[in-house]
Amino acid sequence: MLSLKSIFIFTIIIYTNLILITSVPTEDLVKNLPNFPYQKDIYSGYLDTSKPERKLHYVFVPSQSDIVKDPLVVWFNGGPGCSSLEGFISEHGPAVFNDFETTIKLNEFSWNKNANMLYIESPAGVGFSYTTLGKQDYASDDEKSAVDNLQALLSFRKKFPEYESNDFYISGESYAGIYVPHLATKVLEDTTFKSFKGIIIGNGVTDWNYEVEKSLLDFAYGHYLITEDMVKDYYKNCVLSTSSFLQNFKVPINCINAKKRVKASLEGLNIYDVFRICPKDTLNEFSDSKNTSSMASTINLLKKVSSLQKQKAYGEFYNEFADPLDVSMWPSSCKDNTAIDDYLNTDAVKDALHVKKDIKWAVCNPEVSDSYNIDLKGSFYLYANIIKNGIKILFFTGDSDAAVPFTGSIKWINNLKLPIKTPYASWMINNQVVGFTQEYEGLTFTTIKGTGHMSPAWKREECFTMFNNFIKNK
Repeated sequence: MLSLKSIFIFTIIIYTNLILITSVPTEDLVKNLPNFPYQKDIYSGYLDTSKPERKLHYVFVPSQSDIVKDPLVVWFNGGPGCSSLEGFISEHGPAVFNDFETTIKLNEFSWNKNANMLYIESPAGVGFSYTTLGKQDYASDDEKSAVDNLQALLSFRKKFPEYESNDFYISGESYAGIYVPHLATKVLEDTTFKSFKGIIIGNGVTDWNYEVEKSLLDFAYGHYLITEDMVKDYYKNCVLSTSSFLQNFKVPINCINAKKRVKASLEGLNIYDVFRICPKDTLNEFSDSKNTSSMASTINLLKKVSSLQKQKAYGEFYNEFADPLDVSMWPSSCKDNTAIDDYLNTDAVKDALHVKKDIKWAVCNPEVSDSYNIDLKGSFYLYANIIKNGIKILFFTGDSDAAVPFTGSIKWINNLKLPIKTPYASWMINNQVVGFTQEYEGLTFTTIKGTGHMSPAWKREECFTMFNNFIKNK
């Protein structure tokens, strides 16, 4: 005979399961997703934003372990203007495309093994997200995107209220180094996210004072991809300072030539990972504004920031400068795997994901990228308050990424002046060194050895292990 205590526990379990069953949005449940080997629940649909005309597309994959106890983690890819479905279907989702392969395979290192993973395509105009206000509504900035992303999270909570008490993390890569701290700040201001625990950023831009050209120079010279003479030539003729202003203004050709020397030396390399092959038939000149590859989007972002920095330095004289387009040092970009575009643009896949059929999905939308107003404040200034509020931070980086090199990241992290908890040291998997880590009060900096910008796609086991250690406080 069951005791009263056993009956009570059994009743609670039944009641909890009934809540889970009745609260999920069955209209968003994905059924019959073609050629997708993962057979457990996936949800896909649209989330509300600050305007009813703007909708952000989401994909949600509940944890494979314990949906009640495991954390809820939202993921953003960068750009700005690139789709978070790249994270879902090529990096750490339950089934993924490998580089330049045409079939989707189960991912044994999927982050939803121990976490409830939410992927949001942001801002509107990216991926399957849309606005009915016309392309003029693509214009966005760090504040607008953070407001819309917060509203999207609140909209998700209405769809899935049972996850409100789960530990909550905000994560992303590349320009998400801006998105994530801005959204984290909004979440803290909202005060209703009682279980907000941390942020996770991979190869993220943060402080424009250290990133872009200078960090590339440091990285390239450190790998001896360029010579010491090239570095000196750049600093003599291109560094934007009071002492060099007159020289650069009068003889801009010296700076242009210095940059051309660097670019010529780097041409043919994959800037997302200088040790990774960039097949010749995938090279694509990044200056093409219609190029939708993620690497082209990143290079155009870096060019845009460099130009903004020059405008700020030269002020009213900028339009007089002979190089207003700002000659780039970055090499031509590699294209993305077109199999992903082909897959996501089939009608059967769009039907299964409950998205608008008239939208042509692309990993990056250059119109959104071009319309995005870059703020040179970046996100560095937000970190002190995030840490003050007890939100823990993981910042990881592939050490062969030349797009957002670790050489810039370590400088702004040092400027936080955080006390060191654990000395800088290697970390291992199966007795092999897979990177290095430094633990500060409130922030952990981790490198992934021998990989680049898309670390979770190219070093899945390492990033899966790092991710789990962080969310489980190991």
